[in-house]
Amino acid sequence: MAPPAIRDILASRELIARDRQHQEDIYFIAPEGRLKLRTIRTTGDRGWAELIGYRRGDLVGSRWSTYGILPLTVEQGSALVPVLEQAIPVWVRVRKSREIFLLGSTRIHLDTVEELGAFVELETVISDQAPHDAEREHQYVIDLLGLESCPVIAGSYSDLLAAKHGTPESETRAE
Repeated sequence: MAPPAIRDILASRELIARDRQHQEDIYFIAPEGRLKLRTIRTTGDRGWAELIGYRRGDLVGSRWSTYGILPLTVEQGSALVPVLEQAIPVWVRVRKSREIFLLGSTRIHLDTVEELGAFVELETVISDQAPHDAEREHQYVIDLLGLESCPVIAGSYSDLLAAKHGTPESETRAE
């Protein structure tokens, strides 16, 4: 389903974008899991950075992940890149614009990724509800948006860009 159709569905539910962001993710070659430094700029010229470490299986379909986030200023993030590069090589850079909608505990991301195109990403955060309630909500949003008929990608935008650029196997992260 094309993003305009998804936008129509979101509008019919009176959901509006909570935020519009421009993000750059710098992925480092991590021995386990993934490590990225994300810089975020929003409308109104706000900005921040986050160092994010996470583990998530590269399976097709919905999957669980565990993560840790270190909040940073944009300046701290910029200063951290050369420090990390002294020990951990950069694997790939992902640049995207993202519109964020919220339905219950599910963040609906409408992403436009440089060199790759348009995508929809769902992120259901488990906080106060039980995991099975989060799974039910996640499936509800998939059904609502008609995503069950869309191709599902194993991995992340970083994997797609690395494959597109022919990143040698020796430069891929272990997971």
